[in-house]
Amino acid sequence: MSRIAALFKEGSWPIRIASFGSLFRMDRMPDHELFNYHLLDKGVYVWQGRNCFLSTAHSDSDIEAIEAAIRASAEELERAGRFPR
Repeated sequence: MSRIAALFKEGSWPIRIASFGSLFRMDRMPDHELFNYHLLDKGVYVWQGRNCFLSTAHSDSDIEAIEAAIRASAEELERAGRFPR
């Protein structure tokens, strides 16, 4: 989760990761529903309760794909003016 939190910090996007164990949430997001739909479009499912899970069942390549989807989604919303830095 620290790698995903670092993505948001690096991009200066208004998202904070709240985590406990393998569970995490992306908080303080403008247009969070739109962001979640962008992730879904890129193959990353976010449960309707908006909790996310990472576990030892996820490989490094799984996590890299999730990171890529998060970065692409944030950049798309930023370009559209919906995700201010």
